[in-house]
Amino acid sequence: MQNSDKRMRRMQTAFGLSVTIILAFTIGGILIATLGFNPLSAYGTMLRGIFVGKLNIGSVMEKFTPLMLCALAFVLSHKVGFFNLGIEGQLCMGAITTAVVGVLLEGLPGWVIILACFAASIVVAALWAAVPATLKTLWGVNELCTTIMMNYIATQFASYLVVGPFGAKAGAPQTPYIQDSAMLAQIMRPSRANMGIFIALLVYGIAAFLFYRSTVGYRLRSVGSNAAFSDYVGLSSKKTAVITVCVAGAHLSIGYSSLFAENMTNGRGFMGVSAMAFGSGNPILAAACSLIFGACEAVGARLQIYGFPSQFVLMLPYVITLLVLSVSVFRQFQREQKQKSSLYKKSAVNT
Repeated sequence: MQNSDKRMRRMQTAFGLSVTIILAFTIGGILIATLGFNPLSAYGTMLRGIFVGKLNIGSVMEKFTPLMLCALAFVLSHKVGFFNLGIEGQLCMGAITTAVVGVLLEGLPGWVIILACFAASIVVAALWAAVPATLKTLWGVNELCTTIMMNYIATQFASYLVVGPFGAKAGAPQTPYIQDSAMLAQIMRPSRANMGIFIALLVYGIAAFLFYRSTVGYRLRSVGSNAAFSDYVGLSSKKTAVITVCVAGAHLSIGYSSLFAENMTNGRGFMGVSAMAFGSGNPILAAACSLIFGACEAVGARLQIYGFPSQFVLMLPYVITLLVLSVSVFRQFQREQKQKSSLYKKSAVNT
């Protein structure tokens, strides 16, 4: 009985998401038609820009990887009761650390630089995440304020580094490229996608498995659902929350970029939050939404060649997310009304 109920809920969720996506693309088609473009032709161009050619597929995967990591970071933080809006700052600090360490260690063997970059960026991103997590768990400081402020600090600090001491003195503010031997192997040339995609997918899979299919994950989820009970049974909710948020921030450094350009990470964190909302905390659905976001971002610039405003393409994932949230809120309202009705009937029978 329980298994059939779970299966029914999954089918309802899949059906709801399918209808929502179709509705979102219908709304997008209507907007496209009002601008004087053919919706079918526009969507056909989008699909070709996503699935046809190594450059297009590689560009989608390049955009998808950081969004997927951001979505997972938010899911992990949220499950322990921490609303982590500081993902963008943690991603930024990890990326700029990779670039700076790569420049400072230039001349050393490539494998040494790669390991040093990974280690340094993981430590810096974890420490950056630890600050708001510690402030909340120890002193109750609102994490929404601290994480947003730290995003701004990270962005401005990274901008100072690429404009000042570590700038490449090129046209756009950016760091110099890491030496060739320290770059991860490229795939799907001529796109900029590299082996970091597979590392990120591996980390994502391991983290999702541990979180949902192990006793460690059960303990973490119990902290988020009932911190008082976790403390009662000997599991320190504060310590567990801080460690989980640090781990969530640390794994944002897995992407590994060969340089850092100003504003390179802008918007990525909030896209990850949207992906998490789309997936309702489910890592598989969150990854799927990250892929949709990455595909729209990759193909949006190419559509401008045909005179089509890319903003409409970038808008589609957010329309889908809003519709999914609306459906989710409606279903939650229905469940609450059903529970109230059943309780009323039971009380009426007892009286």
